[in-house]
Amino acid sequence: MLGQFSPLSVIQAHVAGLKKHTYDYDEGRKVEVDVAARLAVLGIPSAVAAAIYYLHWTVGRPEFLLAAAALLTAGFVGTFTQVADWRSTLSARRADRERSEQAVRDTLDIITGHLSAAIYLGTVLVVVLVVGANFVGSDGTMDVIPSAIAAWFGTYLVLLILLITPYLYEAYTEINDVDDALTGQSS
Repeated sequence: MLGQFSPLSVIQAHVAGLKKHTYDYDEGRKVEVDVAARLAVLGIPSAVAAAIYYLHWTVGRPEFLLAAAALLTAGFVGTFTQVADWRSTLSARRADRERSEQAVRDTLDIITGHLSAAIYLGTVLVVVLVVGANFVGSDGTMDVIPSAIAAWFGTYLVLLILLITPYLYEAYTEINDVDDALTGQSS
C-alpha cells in the first residue's frame, strides 16, 4: 500500500537490533531476544506520553523543540553516513578478516538499523511538532494530545541515542584497533 514509503524494512531492522548478540570464535554468533531493551523502548516513551496526557502537561514554545528535533534528525543522517563508510571499509577487506571482524560488521549493521529508525522517527517528530505548533493556546503552549505524541517520539529518540552510543564506541574501538588501556578494557 505505501510502496517505497513503507517503514516496514526500517522497523524490521530496528527490532532485529533489539537482541543480544554474543560471539564465540569457535561456535559463531548466538542471538537471543533482549526483553529488557524491547520493554524499555516501548514502555518508557508510552509512560511519559501517558503521564503528559493524564496530567495535562503541554509543550511550551514548540518552535524550540522543533528546531532541536530537526537538528537531531540531521545528526542521525550524518552518523548514518559515517557508519555506512565504516561498513564499506570492512566489506572491502572482508576476504582477509572474514571471521575476526564478523562481530564488528554485525555491530555496524545493528547500528544502521537503529539509526534508520531514529531518522524515520525524528522526521515524524518534526511533522508532529509542525502540525502541533498550529494548535497552540493563547498561552503559546501546544494542546495536550500533540504534546503527548511529541513526548513519545522525543523520549524514544533519547532512548535510541542511549542504545546506539555504546555500539558506536565499540565499533570505533574495534575498527581503529584502539589500545585496550585507552578503552578501560585492560586490567
